[in-house]
This record gives sequence, structure tokens and C-alpha cells, in this order.
Amino acid sequence: MVKRRKYSPERVEVMCDVLTQTGSDKLAYEAAGISADCFYRWLSEIPEFHEQIQAAREEFFNKGKQVVFDRITTAEAYIDRVIQGKEFQVKRFTETTTLANGQQVLKERIEEVQLKPNYWMLERVLGKTADSSTPDYAIEINLAEPEVNEDE
Repeated sequence: MVKRRKYSPERVEVMCDVLTQTGSDKLAYEAAGISADCFYRWLSEIPEFHEQIQAAREEFFNKGKQVVFDRITTAEAYIDRVIQGKEFQVKRFTETTTLANGQQVLKERIEEVQLKPNYWMLERVLGKTADSSTPDYAIEINLAEPEVNEDE
């Protein structure tokens, strides 16, 4: 049977908060000031503790999935903009010119350069090729043969 001297809602709340943020059992029980043995014993013997810890673990996992999904979405949008020619890199150039009187003038020039899709970007959109020299896709152009008029 569990001795509930150390067990308290405050400790459980601390552990759930840490677990939700880090996903680490160890950091959670250390933050609450209990041992690993105590933590895992409570998990097996106190059903409401088990439920709360499981909910915190699921919340951490779901946050992680959302972060990964957001990064993938952002990356795909960037690749689409590059391939469509809508993504530019800004380049800044500074030039120092010396005038006849010895005074130096600093000029700044800004250029926007359209980004070209890299090979990996095209692979991402078109699919990887089995052999880089042989693509997965092929373009076939069939031209119609001109009609031959036998009357001529």
C-alpha cells in the first residue's frame, strides 16, 4: 500500500507541468523532490496519479507533433515559393569611393536575386529518382504525321 505522506496535489501538479514541457519522467520526479522508485510506485499503485501523468505525457507528445507539422508546412511553403519564382534573396553591397578632395563616400547598393530551386527541392516535388541519371518521369511528345495527298 502507498504511504501518502509525500503524495500531494501540489507535487502531482509540479510533475505534470514539467512532464508536459519536457516529456521527461526523471526531470518531473526530481522537480517534485521524490525518487524514481517513489514515482514509479505511485504510477502503479495510485490510479488517479497514473491518469494525470499519462495525460501530461500525451499533451507533450501532441505538442511535439504540432511543432513537427508546423515546420513541415513552413518548409513546403518555402519550397513552393522558390519553385514558383516568388522567393528572393536580398544582397547588400557597400562601396567606398574617395572624392578628389579626399573625402570618402559610402554607397550602399541592394540587389534582389531570385532563388533558383536546388536539386533536393525538385526531388521533394517530383519525387526521388532511383538512379540520378535516370529520372522517375518521362516526357513523351508525339507529333502528328502530315497527311499525304495521293492526288498530287
